Amino acid sequence: MKCVFVCDARLHRGIACTDSFCESCNPHNLTQCYACLSGVENLYYDPASYSCKCLAGTYRDEDGGACKVCNYLCKECDGPGNSRCLAGKCAAQAYPMLTLQTTCIYMCRTSEDNMFLDPDLGACKCTLFSLHFL
Repeated sequence: MKCVFVCDARLHRGIACTDSFCESCNPHNLTQCYACLSGVENLYYDPASYSCKCLAGTYRDEDGGACKVCNYLCKECDGPGNSRCLAGKCAAQAYPMLTLQTTCIYMCRTSEDNMFLDPDLGACKCTLFSLHFL
């Protein structure tokens, strides 16, 4: 009878792959992933970068070990909420705030709030004030 020791594919000599979504990695370079965890929705393997990535419209939730869907105002994002949209990646009918390009809003606030949609920029913009000193 012969005993065979089977290692977890995510470990090499007791050291885990650096990517938590990686199923197996290069034993000489633990940052190079060879396969992604199965059963994680919206996750795919990118052979060009040897990494596991979330599909467009989702973001990596390291705590939950999942690719979660972006806020409805974002086409692409790097976290939850409408303030984590990638620059220039607002959903249709949403606009980036000019001062905070990663924040997408449904519509610009009213002129009373000193905001308007600049059609040339496709972004919400503050109106300019002239300061008068007495």
